[in-house]
Amino acid sequence: MAQARHDRPALVDPRGDVGFSEPIERASLPSLQAGEMLLDFQHGVVTAQKIAVYRDDQRIMAKLKTLAARSGEKYWYSWEANDRANQRKQTVEGPTIKLANDLAREYGNCIVDVRAIDIGDAFMIYARFTDLETGFSMTRPFQQRKGQNTGMRDGGRALDAIFQIGVSKAIRNVVVNSLSNYAEFMVEEAKKALVDWVENHPEKAISYIEGAVKTLGIDVKRVEAVVGRIFKDWTVRDKARVMSELRGIEEGLTVADEVYPTTEAAATVTAEKTEKKVDGLKRETPPTEESATTTAGSEAKPAPASEAPPAATAASVPQSETASPAASPAAAPAPVKAAAAGEVADLF
Repeated sequence: MAQARHDRPALVDPRGDVGFSEPIERASLPSLQAGEMLLDFQHGVVTAQKIAVYRDDQRIMAKLKTLAARSGEKYWYSWEANDRANQRKQTVEGPTIKLANDLAREYGNCIVDVRAIDIGDAFMIYARFTDLETGFSMTRPFQQRKGQNTGMRDGGRALDAIFQIGVSKAIRNVVVNSLSNYAEFMVEEAKKALVDWVENHPEKAISYIEGAVKTLGIDVKRVEAVVGRIFKDWTVRDKARVMSELRGIEEGLTVADEVYPTTEAAATVTAEKTEKKVDGLKRETPPTEESATTTAGSEAKPAPASEAPPAATAASVPQSETASPAASPAAAPAPVKAAAAGEVADLF
């Protein structure tokens, strides 16, 4: 095994001072012919090439928009992580490897190259993006720790999965950083498309969420604790948010324990959020002076002479029939409006 590893082409030797542009074995990879120039990636320098078909930016943007509309949650992930240093929640989101792969393919006339090295407790993975039209090249290293929790009991399979996750992250990072404007456009289009899709296909959204939590072994009460309401009361944006969280877990970008509280803590978290909402409604819906004045004025307004009832003394009117400002229905709409405003403010 050690001999096989020695024979494998390595881009960087961690034991020496050999750089990315000075590989150990220069003849291990073949040179590529493109146009009239010879590409030798072993030397790390690629200049602009003569291309048979140049890019059409307008066509590329139109295709990317169409793909983003179709892919939705497959193109981006998002979840809230605990920022222990600052005692707060921090939103983590970004494009997925599927977005990066589709972007590189549609952008065209480019090469994404990856090399990996086993450094003991981690894999050091180097990904390089090269634009053949402009000669632009970017290399980004990514260190994938072997101890990442995958939930697998088989150690060998877990290590294979961890390596593949690291390669995907390295490719995603270098493509997204090289083509950042395109990637940001695709993420925004995917977000809009996801909300629209969930709104138009609520049954499919629910089916996806139910299937994902079952496959990942996540108790739905843990997800409810983060959303702040029970599953049947989730809004369109709640479902879109959960779908993006589950997508991040499925792709190995995070684990369920970092996104959702434990089953034991879920009930407490949900109760605390519900209590805060109720207290917030109480503070936001005091009777206003204007509404009180309007209510009092409407009660004191005399009826027209033609409709006025016969005069009666105070003694002849039963106490239960005497109107009271507190019992007036005019103040009822205030808490309803406040509840609606609170719900919208709580949406993702």
